[in-house]
This record gives sequence, C-alpha cells and structure tokens, in this order.
Amino acid sequence: MKAEEERQAAIRKEAAVRTAREQLEAVIREKREMTEIREQLNADIRARALITQKRQQADKQQQAKISLEKAKQIYLQIKDQPKTTVTTSNKRQLASKQEVPRKQPNNAVNTNDDGANIPNPWESIYPIPKASNELEQVIREGNK
Repeated sequence: MKAEEERQAAIRKEAAVRTAREQLEAVIREKREMTEIREQLNADIRARALITQKRQQADKQQQAKISLEKAKQIYLQIKDQPKTTVTTSNKRQLASKQEVPRKQPNNAVNTNDDGANIPNPWESIYPIPKASNELEQVIREGNK
C-alpha cells in the first residue's frame, strides 16, 4: 500500500513537472514570437523611415530645380537690360565736417559752474569728436 502511494506520488510529481515544463516551453515560444514580431516591426519602421527620407530628398531636389529655373529666368531678364556706366572722379574728397552738438549732461546744474557740482568730475561736459575713417585713410596714405 505504501509502495502504491509512493508510485502515485511519483506519477503526480512527474505530471506536475511535465505541466510546468510545457508551461515554460509555451512561455519561451511566446517570447520568441514576440521578439520576432518586434524585429519585424522595427524593420518596417526602418523601411518607412527610408521611404520618407527618400521622398524628402526628392522634394528638396525638386525645389532646388524650381529655384534654379527661377534664378535662371531672373538672370536672363537682368542680363538683357541695357548697361549704364557711371564715371567717377579720381580725386578724393573729404566729407564735409559735421557740427558736433554740444550737450549738457543731465547731472550738471549750471554750465558756468565749471562742473563743481557734477558727481563724476572726470566726465567731460563736451564730447570729444572722433576722427572719421576717411581722414585716417588719407593720413595713412600720406605717411606711405
């Protein structure tokens, strides 16, 4: 009787092990199927991305062709216009001296005061005019 119970227990254990192994194999099969599906989806996504990239490149090339044609038409229109020549004298002329406006600082009380009440005495009441670029160029040419 005891031997029969042990045999029945062994059969039950084997059946439990077999069902557990089958369940494990089913889970492994499902995971494999899911990874295959995932890989297929990734491949589809990559293929679609390549297709959209090719479409965008084709659109850019089309736009470039259109803009090139427009530029060509504009160039041909400009090219056909008569040319006008402008003669300039070889003499250099200095720009007329512009009058520098003299401003009184906001913090000065009286201009006759010689700046005694100005909080920043190092600030000049009258701005120092700067030399123009043309004048500097003439000076440089004279030094050569």
